[in-house]
Amino acid sequence: MAEAMSLPVLFVTDEIVLPGMVLPIALDDAARVAVDAAQASESGQLLIAPRLEDRYPTHGVVAKILQVGRMAGGGSAAVVRGEHRAHIGAGATGPGAALWVEVTEVPQTEVTDEIKALAAEYKKLLLAMLQRREAWQIVDYVNSLTDPSALADT
Repeated sequence: MAEAMSLPVLFVTDEIVLPGMVLPIALDDAARVAVDAAQASESGQLLIAPRLEDRYPTHGVVAKILQVGRMAGGGSAAVVRGEHRAHIGAGATGPGAALWVEVTEVPQTEVTDEIKALAAEYKKLLLAMLQRREAWQIVDYVNSLTDPSALADT
């Protein structure tokens, strides 16, 4: 079983962060607190999780902070890269005012014949839709994907 680690949490409502994605996140007050706490930690990582209306999420994505700076419009942003999925455990203590939680990495599942068949069916459907929209560059990218997890994240 994966070892638990403590990370600050950044709850997001608009962004979707998946493993492998690199994206900027605008820094409002809550995001600034989480990013500052992550930068003060040894790992420089934080957990990005969806903000749900009626409960706390059970899963999120561990992300590495690549850069913090100013955007063209004058606001601040952090550029993060999603690294892997994580299961959210109990609250934890950490430096700063951020909410910290214990997280454990969600292991990759073994690729079975059933998963391969479902991924092939999904890929065929996705390619047909993209071809109708004449999104040829995306068609080429999707065609190059062979890993079912990467296809699902796309």
